[in-house]
Formats: sequence, C-alpha cells, structure tokens
Amino acid sequence: MKVLLTGVTGRQAKESRISKQKIYDTKLIYKVLIDLGHEVTWKQTSIMEKWDLYDLAIVALGPAASFNSGNLVNALWVIDKLPTILHFEDWKITGLLKSYQGCVDNPEKSLLKEIKGGSFYNDARRYKQFLPQLVLNFEKVLNLDKSNYRCIIPGFKWGDKGIIKKHLKTNNVIPFDLTSLVITDEYFKKANTLWEEEERKERKYFLASLGDHSSWFRRMNFSWPVITTEKGKGFKTELEVYREGKKYWGILAPEYDHSGSGWFRIRFVYSALGDSCIVCSNKDAEQLGFYFYFNKDEFENESDLKLKRRAAEQKAVIRSYTTTYDELKETFTKILKI
Repeated sequence: MKVLLTGVTGRQAKESRISKQKIYDTKLIYKVLIDLGHEVTWKQTSIMEKWDLYDLAIVALGPAASFNSGNLVNALWVIDKLPTILHFEDWKITGLLKSYQGCVDNPEKSLLKEIKGGSFYNDARRYKQFLPQLVLNFEKVLNLDKSNYRCIIPGFKWGDKGIIKKHLKTNNVIPFDLTSLVITDEYFKKANTLWEEEERKERKYFLASLGDHSSWFRRMNFSWPVITTEKGKGFKTELEVYREGKKYWGILAPEYDHSGSGWFRIRFVYSALGDSCIVCSNKDAEQLGFYFYFNKDEFENESDLKLKRRAAEQKAVIRSYTTTYDELKETFTKILKI
C-alpha cells in the first residue's frame, strides 16, 4: 500500500529536525509501516499534491494558533482528498478541538492570518479561494460522529478507551502502544544501562514536563521536594530523562482531562524500569489497581522497604500490559483496513 504520512507540526510533516533520541509518534509509525512492507512517503504536502500517488493518508493533528503548527492548512486539506486516518498525537484533545472551532468560527482571521514576513501558516494564501472547503474539513474533525474518520491514539492496553471516544465523539478509535519501539538500544545505547546495581533513592518527586501543572501540585500538597524540568533546560535524550527519574521514589504523572483512559505516557514505563513509584491520578488507579492509589501522607511516611514493595507491585502490573513489537504491527495492520 502507498501511504502518505504527514501532519500539522513540522516534526509530524518531517519538516523539522527529527532527533534520534526523543520520542516522536510519527517517526515510530513510519518505522512500523516500512517494516510491514508498505511504501511510505513522509512529507509536508501542498495544495498541488498529486493525490493519485497514494492509496491512503495518515494525518497527525496538532493545535491551531501554535508556532509549531505551520502545516495546519496543508494537513487539513488532505483529509477529503484521500481515505484518511486521523492521528491524535497529543493528549491535549480538548484544547486542540477548541482551537479548530476557532478556525471554523473565524476562518479568514485564523487560517489566513498574516504575520511579518508572510502567512502564519505555510501556503495559506493559496487556499483563499478554497476557504469554504477548508473550513468544511475542520468541521469534519469537530464532528467525528458524522464524518466517522478512523482515529488512532497512543495508548496502553489498560484504561477505559470510552473516555477518549467520548471526548472525540466517535467510537472509531484504535489505540497503539509504542513501548516496544521506545525501550530499545536506539534510545538507551546499551541495554545494561537499565539494570545498574541498585542505588539508594531520594525521597523526592520527579516530573519531566514543560507543561504548567501548578494547580495539580497545589491540590496534591506534596511535602517532599518536586524536581521539575525548567523551560529551556530540558533533557536532550530519553536516556537522560530515565536516569534522572530513577534517582527518586516518586515519578509524577499529573491528572489530565481523560485520566483513566490509558493514554500512552512514557513516565509509567520509566517508573517501572527504574523501580520507582508512579504517582498518578486515582482515575488511573481505578484501572491499574490497589498499588496505584495515592495518599500523600501514607506514601511519604512509608519505609524504603514498603516503597520498594509498592514499586515492585506496580512494575508487575505495568509489565503485564506491555505489548510486543509483533502485536504493534498487528495493530497497524488492523488500522490500515479502512
């Protein structure tokens, strides 16, 4: 099958530099499709694209009005030109859909927006005469119950995917688990870096995120120090993130709109590999079991032995839900049957 792989952001459309040491869904999907024997073109598209060169498109979505989303209009133009699978890469679904509603409500101001030096979105001026059709494509994404595009999301085996389906307003959603492509030598260089001699962990929490989780922090009222990633001083590789996190007992997975859905969040995997304890929403704990429920006072006063037992129990559960690469390829074989 000849597959067109593209998206809204520069990395989704292979326009920006793709690091070998960071997790990008589209890059991993490309590998799976190639390994399945498909002819895959990964690129930024244009209004003049030769659509007859492709059998199917996978379009990764990103929010409007973001400086990372320069390919927005080109990507949304694709969805009525080819049989299309919509890839919701980011967990911030609510914000993404809200931004698309803004494009529908005021398309000339949003989609044809001008900035110093040209258009805010790549090639936007070329779409001026086709604006009604472009707006219709945004409406299709906002009304998936009617347009019924197949949607794919990064997700673990565990979790209530009905939560995601409710947010997207469609039952045509298939999750895929990236774990088997993330925990490889490509990211970690040498397998034995994961299994160093046991070290004494610090009674601190670790959060590798550039998002603003201050309101969640206030609700949780942690007593232990929280080690966070400062904006502009992020880790360069996934190995650095893992190595830093394994120093601490608590790995934070803040609550989000669809907690409990099992959305793919690599911190769950890193926590298990590093024998730390994931601190997540109790909505996630409802899906994962007893050892994932969090009570701050109990947790912070547990002995190292009890924390070690909690970490071991969590690890066993997380490991039980891990998919193999063969299972991931089977998932994508199913995904492509539209």
